[in-house]
Amino acid sequence: MKHLKELHLVENHISAIENDGFKGATKLTMINLRRNLIKRIPKNTFNGADLPQVQDIYLHNNHLRSIASETFCNMTLLSYIDLRNNKIAHISQDAFKGLTKLEILLLTRNLLTSTAWIIGNANSFQNLNLLVIEYNRLKTLSTNLLDSLPKTSYLRLAENPWICDLSLKLVYDAWMVRRNRKTDLSGWSCQIPRKPNQRKKVSDLSNETLEMLSFAEDFHTHTKNRDKVQPSKGSPRIGHSQSPLVIMICTCTGVFGLVR
Repeated sequence: MKHLKELHLVENHISAIENDGFKGATKLTMINLRRNLIKRIPKNTFNGADLPQVQDIYLHNNHLRSIASETFCNMTLLSYIDLRNNKIAHISQDAFKGLTKLEILLLTRNLLTSTAWIIGNANSFQNLNLLVIEYNRLKTLSTNLLDSLPKTSYLRLAENPWICDLSLKLVYDAWMVRRNRKTDLSGWSCQIPRKPNQRKKVSDLSNETLEMLSFAEDFHTHTKNRDKVQPSKGSPRIGHSQSPLVIMICTCTGVFGLVR
């Protein structure tokens, strides 16, 4: 592959990549391995020493379950990575190491539950313009998420099971004051905790609403733990009232009741 500039191995039932599979392919500018059966990528597979000219990598529609440490390492010209439609549940803190020109990262339709990896790879995301993490299993975000994405103009978050909390509101507010933002997050919505059929726009979340939701969650956890405590044998028992316990919460916007 010494003189090869583009590698296209699409729909070939490839299930594994060797550690030194691209050794000596110094002229490659594009690697296209989409629609195969690849489950894992060894550490340092895509590295700047072997692949100094690569700008685009396509790995979508495979069976990847995780992205290991230094999977993409010191590739100073790499600007585009497509990891859509895999089964990625975990990304290491330094999976994208030394990617100083990365502009587009696509992770639609995976199994991600956390965005901690974004902060862990912040040094490689300084020029990232488009980040797509739609259709994953994300419920909340790191409050300082956007600090790791200083030049991101397009941020796509839709179709995740977001739970309404303060972190979502903080990220939304930070996004709205960003001058270079291009993605409209006005329709971004989240689920009211413990009310699966009730959704609310993140933009409409107020401090009073968030305080109420936080109190309700703490109250539920407290009573759930209390109910697990069993009286010791021979200890006096206190009868339970059949009447529901009603907790009233007063805020600036009104009075809310919680029934237990």
